[in-house]
Amino acid sequence: MTPNTHQAAWLSRAFVSAFCLMLAYAGTTGARAEVLSHKEMVKAAIDEHILPQLADFEDKAERLPKAVAAHCLQGAGEPAEPLRQAFADTVISWAGVATDMIGPAPKRDRATRIAFLPDPRGIVRRQMRRVLAQQDTKLLSAAAIAEHSVAIQGLPALEILLFPGRAKLTDEQKRFRCRLAEAIAKNIATQATGLMKGWQAPDGWRAKLLSPGPDNLLYKTETEAASEIVKAYLAAVKLIRESQIIVWHDAVEADKKWAGLPFERAGLSKPYVFAGIASLRQLHEALRLNEIAAALGAKESGNKWIEDWFRNAFNAMERDLKLIALPKDMASAGNTKTAPLRRLKFSLNGINQIIGRRIAPAAGLFIGFNELDGD
Repeated sequence: MTPNTHQAAWLSRAFVSAFCLMLAYAGTTGARAEVLSHKEMVKAAIDEHILPQLADFEDKAERLPKAVAAHCLQGAGEPAEPLRQAFADTVISWAGVATDMIGPAPKRDRATRIAFLPDPRGIVRRQMRRVLAQQDTKLLSAAAIAEHSVAIQGLPALEILLFPGRAKLTDEQKRFRCRLAEAIAKNIATQATGLMKGWQAPDGWRAKLLSPGPDNLLYKTETEAASEIVKAYLAAVKLIRESQIIVWHDAVEADKKWAGLPFERAGLSKPYVFAGIASLRQLHEALRLNEIAAALGAKESGNKWIEDWFRNAFNAMERDLKLIALPKDMASAGNTKTAPLRRLKFSLNGINQIIGRRIAPAAGLFIGFNELDGD
């Protein structure tokens, strides 16, 4: 195979992985489940969505250092297929976890250590440029990386090392980049394990969310716990819309070849967004929000449209995601290529508004105004 053929095959598998996630959570068409209690909503969200996503990410992250090490032993040239696939698998799996930024994710900056995103100012790129210029060998261990800036600890920094573009590197530079890549990959695996332990420990976040009460410093009631998860869902909807879809749309409309999307350098922006939206759908299903919509429609005829709207919106996003391409491949197409991106913006904003203004109140959940910002 030629390098271009290798890349096409790898990207195809990456997109198929993300597409399979979307299909897996395409919703149920059988008998409608009972509307869950707030405690049941929390338990379903954790056990059906959060922990399985984390388990998959931990598995992928643990494989990544081995793939980097094998690559380095082969001379640290252009990443071969096994390393490209290991990196793509980890990135796509992280997209699913990144929709659940509650619990241990913000603690100790674990999420930003894994992926410093969004990064509209290019902080990762600037800091990595400085690190590579200095070639400080004191950084070449996972422990040392963990003590450095969070911007150079995770997947975006690793992407820069693995995909140098057209840069001509000396053997010494290749060796340094390789050892640094190994250190970063090991740190990512460590952070992934920390996230899982943060949820599963006896005093971890699963226990905190499922055991509200007067002695729980974070959640006094089951309603507070359920509201926390729904707020995290809406925050993820907003983040994908604003930092991915809108950025993508604006770049294409301006005929830019580079938008600064997550993992654009590696060509993984599309499967990354696809996997993130698939994860949103999985959490939506786990929380049984369609059942709440159905109950709301049965109670008030003016709300009967909501249940079908959700299902149609997720299906429409799946179709529209297939139609978009990286900005560099859509440059000079201008407005003729922005329609799917405009529809994606509309669908995500609709999910945010309908859940925040209709579904959450109907379910007795409390959502702050910040989660409802949008147009």
